[in-house]
Amino acid sequence: MRSVTLYATGKCNLRCAHCAVGLDQNDPRPELTTDGLQTVLRRLAAGGTEFVTILGGEVTAFRRDLGPILDAASDAGVGFSINTNLLAYGPVRAIIAKPALRSVVVSLDGARAETHDAMRGRGTFDRTVRNLRSL
Repeated sequence: MRSVTLYATGKCNLRCAHCAVGLDQNDPRPELTTDGLQTVLRRLAAGGTEFVTILGGEVTAFRRDLGPILDAASDAGVGFSINTNLLAYGPVRAIIAKPALRSVVVSLDGARAETHDAMRGRGTFDRTVRNLRSL
């Protein structure tokens, strides 16, 4: 497989109306440790994987080990993408210069607050757009 998607957490800072991951909030699944994810990345690379997308839940809010995970991806020669609702910019700012990070995919449910906030919660559109501008 040249590209793999990994769910690194089921935890999220939102309860979006359309999201099936939200069900994990009541009965969270076990998560791989930092070492476990690094091992998976090395094994994927050895098998020919070139690109990994990591998502959850909200990995930027609940995985404080994204720096070491991205370092392992870089060491293994794997490009990386992170999916986020970008409600918090700090965790993304901390990893944005990591060589393995090739893209940050930001979830927006519409071009206006009315549409987006109906899915993700009041005020989330403005916060996400503000953080997009910083990104």
